[in-house]
Amino acid sequence: MVQVWLVELEEAAAALEAEEVRHPRLSDDDLDRIAALAAPQLQRQRRLTAIALRLLIAARLSSDRFDRVPFARTPAGKPELPGAPLSFSLAHSEGRALLAIADGRPLGVDLEAGRTLRMAPARQRALMRAAEAVVLPQMRGAEFSSGTGEPAPASVLQAWVRLEALAKAEGSGIARVLTAAGVMGRPVQQERYAQQPDVASGGLDDWVAAYSSAGFGVCDLHLPPDTARQPWYGALAAPAVVLGYEAPAVHKLPGDQAALRAFVAGRTTV
Repeated sequence: MVQVWLVELEEAAAALEAEEVRHPRLSDDDLDRIAALAAPQLQRQRRLTAIALRLLIAARLSSDRFDRVPFARTPAGKPELPGAPLSFSLAHSEGRALLAIADGRPLGVDLEAGRTLRMAPARQRALMRAAEAVVLPQMRGAEFSSGTGEPAPASVLQAWVRLEALAKAEGSGIARVLTAAGVMGRPVQQERYAQQPDVASGGLDDWVAAYSSAGFGVCDLHLPPDTARQPWYGALAAPAVVLGYEAPAVHKLPGDQAALRAFVAGRTTV
């Protein structure tokens, strides 16, 4: 089962920091990576997201065994927790974090606040065609046209998070996915990926066939607007057999310290 969590970072900041003081879970490597970031605001966002992730791992496993255990990273930089019987993915943007946890299956999650991507209209339409091709039909949260007109910003953002989530699940990076799908550059030559069959050099159709045969699926996630009523877009990618026929609900991590402690201790459920 996949669980997806939304964290309002500033709303939950005091509770997250208090819980980390009470029971430290961040590894020395976590702290070093956060300290290496240049911008203080980015450091704060990463730290709060990292604390939330550690809490969710402990709650999912009903164990503190993996507290302070350093994450390993794939060649593409994707974090993994050695020995833990779970997989996870996270994204953060403008004061929010989105985290997904599953039982050892590859997955990826992404979110974006409403904005305009700086991309030529033709490339935006190619992005939308690729995103429409890989989303599971029963889990579309947004329908959009990739015709000749000017794409709507909302459609482009939803397309972007779909492909970003897929890139995270596959573990190769968004540039490689966009190239393979023919959105940018030239499609990659045939190559064996860790989680999928050959991606041929024939463009979108071959790329979609490769992901379909590998069993990956993408679903849109419903994200509530923030306090400023700004729209948000989210997507989750995972094996289709894990996703089933309904997109998982997005749960909000408690922002109150007592509620957060009760959640981690297993006294509350989702």
